[in-house]
Amino acid sequence: MKLKKGGNFNEKIYSCSSVTSFSFLLIGCGCQKEPIGSANSSYPKQNIGEFFTEELAAMRELSYTLESKTIDGDHPIRYSNEYVMAFANRELYSFYSDKKFPFPTDEKINLLFADDVQYVRITTDTKHYIYHYLTTELLYTLEISANYMYDFDEYDISVYKYKGVEEDWVLDKVYLFRDYEPISEEKEDALDPLAVLDNPWIRQIKDYKYLEDANDVTIFKNNKFYAHYYFEAGYLRHFYLENGNILSMHRIETSALEPYDYTQGGKNYRLLYYLYDLGKKEAKLVNLPIYIDYIQIKTEFEPFGVPAAIGFRTIDPNTKALVNVNRIGSIDNKLNIKEITFPFGQVEDVMRLNEKEFVVTAKSGLYLVNHKNEVLNSLIYDNENYEAIVYNNGSVLLYEDYLRSVNIYNIKDGSLIHKGYTFLDRINHNQVLLKKGEDYYYFNGTLTKLKGKARTMNGPCFIVETEECYEVHYQDGSLLFKVKTDEIVEISEYSDEYTVRVFTYKDLEGNMKHYILKIVGRELFFM
Repeated sequence: MKLKKGGNFNEKIYSCSSVTSFSFLLIGCGCQKEPIGSANSSYPKQNIGEFFTEELAAMRELSYTLESKTIDGDHPIRYSNEYVMAFANRELYSFYSDKKFPFPTDEKINLLFADDVQYVRITTDTKHYIYHYLTTELLYTLEISANYMYDFDEYDISVYKYKGVEEDWVLDKVYLFRDYEPISEEKEDALDPLAVLDNPWIRQIKDYKYLEDANDVTIFKNNKFYAHYYFEAGYLRHFYLENGNILSMHRIETSALEPYDYTQGGKNYRLLYYLYDLGKKEAKLVNLPIYIDYIQIKTEFEPFGVPAAIGFRTIDPNTKALVNVNRIGSIDNKLNIKEITFPFGQVEDVMRLNEKEFVVTAKSGLYLVNHKNEVLNSLIYDNENYEAIVYNNGSVLLYEDYLRSVNIYNIKDGSLIHKGYTFLDRINHNQVLLKKGEDYYYFNGTLTKLKGKARTMNGPCFIVETEECYEVHYQDGSLLFKVKTDEIVEISEYSDEYTVRVFTYKDLEGNMKHYILKIVGRELFFM
C-alpha cells in the first residue's frame, strides 16, 4: 500500500510516562530525558502486522469480473457515455442493461436523443417514444399532432394541449426524471426537505452524524440534535477519532518576544490541540508535541488493524523547526500514539506478502520484514537508475531507466531468478511486457512466453502478433478476441459501478465488429 506522507522509522525510544512539554519526553525506566522531536526519537513501536491487515492489502489488489459481447460493426459509433452507445443508423446500445434498445422496426426513426438528458427519445413521423435510460423499457408514447406541443428538458418533459383561441396552450402533463429514473409528480412532491441528514455526504461515525462548517460543527445522534461546537481561535483543521470525538488543531502566530512552539517560513507559532468529548459535550486543551498531517479512522474502505492511522511530523527541540521526516502510526481514543519504526529509515511503500511477511520500500532499498518489524532480508539496489516493481509472491523486478535492462530477484533469499531481459512497457502497475532476444514475455510475478511480438494498448490491454492473426489480451493475460489487422479503435467509458471498453475492428473474415468489454469492480491498480 502506498503510504501517505507520514513516518520516519528510526531507533525506537519508549515512553513510560506523559509528555510534560514540547521540549522533553520521559523515556526508559530511569526517566532519562530525550528531546522529543529529534530525528532519532519515536513513540512506542506499532507492529506492522497489526496495522496492515489482509483486508487493507486487498484494497490495493485488482478485483473485478469481465462481461463481454460482440456485435456487428457495420455502423460506426456516433456517441457514447457511461450508460449508452449510439450508432450512425440510430440504434442504441445500453451498457447498463447489456442490450440494444427495442426501438420500433415498422416506423422510420427520424431523430434520436440520448445526450445531456435523463431519458432516451426517438422521433418518428407520428410519435415521440420515451425510453428508460437504464433499463431500455418503453415508458411513454407521445402523439405528434396539431393539438399537442412538447418541451423536452434535461430532467422533465412538459406536455401542452391546445384548448382553443382563448385558452391557447395549457400545461397538460409533466414527466419527471431524476438519476436517469422516471419519477411521478407525487413522488417529487413527497421528497422530504428535512431528510438532509440522510445525504451520503454527511459524515457518520457510529451513532453520530456531523454537519461541518468552516468554524463549527453540529453533531446529531440517532438523527436528533445532540451538540454544537465552535472551534477555538486559530483553528487550522480538525480530525475525528474512532469513537467520534473531535481533535482540532490550532495555530496562533506570535511576536518575536512571545513564547512559541515551532517556526515555519520565518514566522513563529503556538501549536494547540483541543479534544472535544462527545459524551461530556465539552472540549479540553491537550498536549501533543507533534504536527499532525492526517488522522484516518478505521472504516470499511480503510480497514486498518488499529482504531485510526496517523501521519505526523515532529518539532526539533533545539531549532523548533518542523523535522522534514514524515511518520506514520496509530492513535487511539485516548490519544495514545504508536509509531511504525524500522532501523533502515523512512517508509515509502509496503507490500503485504502474507500474515507474517512484508516488503517495505525505503530510500536505501527494499526490505523483507516480519510482522514485528524485524528485518529478515534486504535488496539494496541503485534506485537512482533502476525502478523496482514488487509482487506479492516475493518477486522483485528491477529495470534500468535508460537501457531498460531487467533483472528479477526473490527478495526472500536475494537470489537472481531471471536476467537478460529488456523492459518494454507496463500494461498495468505490476503487469509488464518483456523481451529477450526475439522472444516476448508477459510478467505478473510469473514469466509467460508469448506467441509473438507484443505491445501495449489502451485498456489496459496488450496485443500479440502471431503467424495467423493478432490476439488482444486483457491485463491479466486472458484472450479477448482475434483480429485480422492491428487497426483497432477503442473507446472507454466510466461509471461508479463499472468500466466499459469498446473495441472496433475487423475479424478474421474481414467483417467489422464491436467488442464490448464490461469490467465490474476495480480495474486499475489502486494506490
